[in-house]
Amino acid sequence: MADLVTRFERLLDAAAADPAERIWRLDTLTPAERGRVLVEWNDTARPPSSSTLPELFEAQAARTPDTIALSAGEVDLTYAELNAWANRLAHALIERGAGPEKVVAVALPRSAELAVALLAVLKSGAAYLPVDTHYPAERIRALLDDAGPVCVLDDRDQVRHPGDRPAANPDGAAPGTRLTPAHPAYVLYTSGSTGAPKGVVVPHAAVVNRLLGIQAEFGLEPSDAVLYKAPTSFDASVWELFWPLTTGARIVVADPEGHRDPAYLARMIREHAVTTVHFVPSMLRTFLDEPAAAGCTGLRRVLTGGESLPTDLRDRALTVLDADLHHLYGPTEATVHATTGTCERTPAVAPDGRPVPIGRPVRNVRAYVLDAGLGPVPPGTVGEVYLAGVQLARGYLNRRSLTAERFVACPFGAPGERMYRTGDLARWTEDGVLHFAGRADDQVKLRGFRMEPGEIEAALTRHATVSRAAVVVREDRPGQRRLVAYVVGTPGAEPQPAELRAHAAQVLPEFMVPAAVVVLDALPLTNSGKLDRQALPEPGPRSPVSTWPACTPEEEILCGLFAECAGVAATGIDDDFFALGGDSLAAIRLVSRIRDTLGFDLSVRDLFAAPTVSRLTGRLRRGVPGDAFDVLLPLRASGGLPPLFCIHPSDGLSWCYTGLLRQLGQDRPVYGLQSRGMARPDVYPETMEHLVSDYVAQIRSVRATGPYHLLGWSFGGLAAHAVAVRLQAEGEEVALLALLDSYPRDRQRAAPLPDEQQVLSALLDFAGHADDGVRLRIADVMEVLRNGGGPLADVEERRVVAMTEIVANNARLAAAHVPGRFDGSLLHFTATAERSPELPTAAAWEPAVTGRVERYAVDCTHLEMCKPVPLARIGRVVAERLGDTAASD
Repeated sequence: MADLVTRFERLLDAAAADPAERIWRLDTLTPAERGRVLVEWNDTARPPSSSTLPELFEAQAARTPDTIALSAGEVDLTYAELNAWANRLAHALIERGAGPEKVVAVALPRSAELAVALLAVLKSGAAYLPVDTHYPAERIRALLDDAGPVCVLDDRDQVRHPGDRPAANPDGAAPGTRLTPAHPAYVLYTSGSTGAPKGVVVPHAAVVNRLLGIQAEFGLEPSDAVLYKAPTSFDASVWELFWPLTTGARIVVADPEGHRDPAYLARMIREHAVTTVHFVPSMLRTFLDEPAAAGCTGLRRVLTGGESLPTDLRDRALTVLDADLHHLYGPTEATVHATTGTCERTPAVAPDGRPVPIGRPVRNVRAYVLDAGLGPVPPGTVGEVYLAGVQLARGYLNRRSLTAERFVACPFGAPGERMYRTGDLARWTEDGVLHFAGRADDQVKLRGFRMEPGEIEAALTRHATVSRAAVVVREDRPGQRRLVAYVVGTPGAEPQPAELRAHAAQVLPEFMVPAAVVVLDALPLTNSGKLDRQALPEPGPRSPVSTWPACTPEEEILCGLFAECAGVAATGIDDDFFALGGDSLAAIRLVSRIRDTLGFDLSVRDLFAAPTVSRLTGRLRRGVPGDAFDVLLPLRASGGLPPLFCIHPSDGLSWCYTGLLRQLGQDRPVYGLQSRGMARPDVYPETMEHLVSDYVAQIRSVRATGPYHLLGWSFGGLAAHAVAVRLQAEGEEVALLALLDSYPRDRQRAAPLPDEQQVLSALLDFAGHADDGVRLRIADVMEVLRNGGGPLADVEERRVVAMTEIVANNARLAAAHVPGRFDGSLLHFTATAERSPELPTAAAWEPAVTGRVERYAVDCTHLEMCKPVPLARIGRVVAERLGDTAASD
C-alpha cells in the first residue's frame, strides 16, 4: 500500500509538472527502481564466444576421443567414432550443395542415425530443419516448400553408408565459405497466427551461448548421462543432444516413441544410469504417477519447461525423485530458454496450484517487463515480457514483415539492438525474480507445444461445411487440458465433428488436432463483438462410433478403460481411442490403467499402432494372462486415496464396474473382488463367512487399515455388507457402504435354489441373449455365446462351467446368510424400471444398520444397473460421498 501511495503521488507530481503529456507516458518509477529493473536485474553480460557448434563438439572429441558419446539401443559410439561418421556424411552433404545460409531437412526417427545426421548438417555449414515424420504429408510439404532445403535426409541407410569420403573435419563448409557464429544453426517451425507455420532461424552464436551458459549453471561432468527424448521439432532437443556432446558427457537415445511412455522412461533412466532429464510439467506429472519412477535414484538434475510448473507438482517431484529441480522459460525465438529458476527443496509457503517462478535471465540475455508504451513497469505490476541479448533468433524464414513485427528496436540497449516481443505476461518480485502471468494474446501452450488458435481455426474453415471456427483450451476435468474447437456451419450444411477432426489431422500435427469439435448455430460474442470465451459450452459426452459390443471379459474391461481415459460414456470395440478425443497424455494414462488391470505387457507404441479394443486385443492375444478372472482385480491401482472395493454380482465377475472409473477422482484406486474358481480350479466357499474371510484378506493385502469403502451389486451388495460388518468387528472404520439393487433374503419366503436350467438361462440373459424356452445344455450355451457375440463370446468352456457353478453356489450362500448389524448408514441404489410391487425395497436393510438407509432411485432394471448411463449416475453420487473431484460430469 505504501508503494501504491508513493507512486500515485509521483504520478500527480509528473502530471502537474507537464500537463500536456499523455497520462500513459508518465513514469512512476524512481531512478533507483528503474536502475534495478533495467540494469541490475539484467546484469548477465559475459564475454561472448566466437565458436560455432561444430567447433565445440570437435574440440571435445579431440579431448576425449575414446569416451562413449552416445548409446542408442545396442549401439555405443565413442566421441572419435561419432565425429568420423558425421564427417563422412558432412562431406557428402557439401557435395550436394550444403553450406552456410543453406538448409538441409532431416526427417529421421530418434536414433543414432538422427544424431549423426544433425551433427553432419552443422559440420557442412548448413542449418538443419527437423521434420517430424508423424506430421501430415500436407504440412511436411508446406515446410519443405517454405524452407527450400538443398536436400532431405530421410533414409537411415544413406546415413549409415555415406560412401567413401574423408573422416576428417570438413572445416565448416564448402571451399571459400567459412562458417561463422552469425550463420544459422537450425530452423524450427512453430505455429502461426496467420494460418501457416513460421520458421524460426537460430544462429550458432545463440546456441553456443546457451550451451556455455547451461554448463556454467548446472555443470555436466563426464560421469553424467543425458536422456535424449524430446522430438527434434521441440527445442528442448537442442540441449539434450548438444550439451552432453560439448562437455564430455554421454547421450542415451530414447526410442522414437519412448518419450510418451513413463514406464519405458523409468526403465531407461535406471538401466542406463541417466543423471539428467527434461520433462514438460504435464508429462512430469504422468511420469511421477508411474510406480517405477521412485526407483530412479540416480537422477541428479531434472529440468522442466514448456509450460507452467504448479507448486504441488514441484513439491511432489522433489520428494519422489530426490534430485535438483530447475524450471526453464523461453520461446523458440530466444533459443531454448531465456530464464532459469531453481526450485527450493522446502517451499516457503504451503503447496497450492499456483505456478512456480520462471526465475532470472540467463547468461547474455536481458528480460524487460514493459507497458504498452514500452516503458518498464514497477515490481509487482504485470507487463509484457520482451527479451534481448545474444540468444535472439535472426527472425522468421522468408517472413520479413512478421519478423519486423515481433523483433523490434530495443530502447535500452546499444544502437541497432533488437528485442523480441514474447506476448507473455509477467511481473517482477521485489528481489528480481520473474513470475509468469499468462498471455497478452490468444496463443496457448499445451503439453509444451506452442499453438496459435488462428492456425487451427484456418484449417477448420477450409472445410466446405464450416464458415466460422474458434479454438480454445479447456480444463473441464481437473488436470486434463485439451483443445476444443467450436464451429458454425455454412448455410445449409451440417458439419460432422468426426469428419472435421479427420480433416484437421490431414493438415495439422497430432498435438494441434482438437480433441473435440462442437457445432454451434453461432459463436457467442461480447457486447464489443469479440468472442465470448466464457459463454462457450462444455463439450457433451461423445458417443461411440462402433456398435460392436465386447466379446470377452478382457474386451469389456478395455472398453471401460478406453471410455474412462477418453472421457466418453462408453465405447465399442472398434472405436479409435484418438478419434474419441484421446491424446498422447491420455494414451499414457490408458496404457498404465491396462497394465495395472490386466497385466498386459503393453507400451504406448502398441496403442498408437492398434488404437481400438479389437485391434489391441488381437495384437496382444498371445500370452494373455488370466488376470481378468483373478480374485483381486485392480481396475485402477494408482492413486493415493483409500481405494473403493467392488464385490462381484452373482456371476462372479467384477469387470462390470469399470464404468465407475470415469466418475471417480483420478487419485482414487478401484479394485474388484471376484469369485474363486474363475481364474483356475479352486474350492468354492462353503458359507458366507468363508467368503468374507477370503475377501477381507484380499482387501487388507491392498490396504492394511481403514478407512474402507465398499460397494456391491446384487449378490455383491449382500457380500459387501457382510465384509463391512467383519471389518468393523476387527476394529476398522468403514467409511462407505454402497449397495446396488441388493436385498437381504426374506427367510419367511425363501425361494428355492436355482437348478441348472435356471442358471444357464440366467447366464444367457446376462450375456445379452434371449432364452427360447428349450432345455439347455452347456454345449447349447457355448454355441449361442460363440455365434451371438457379447462379452462372453470368446470365453473358454471351462470358465462357463465355473460360472454356472459360481451362480448356483452364490445363490446357496445368499439363501443361508443372515446379515449382521452394520454400525453406520447405508447408501442404496434401487432399480425402479419394470419393478414388481412384490419385490423387497431398500427398507429391508433397516434392521441391519444402526444409521439411515439412504435410497437413490435409478431408472433402469436390475440387470441394467451397471450399464454406462445408470452407472454414470451411481458413480457421481459415490464420488460426491467420497469427496472426490469427479473425473467427468
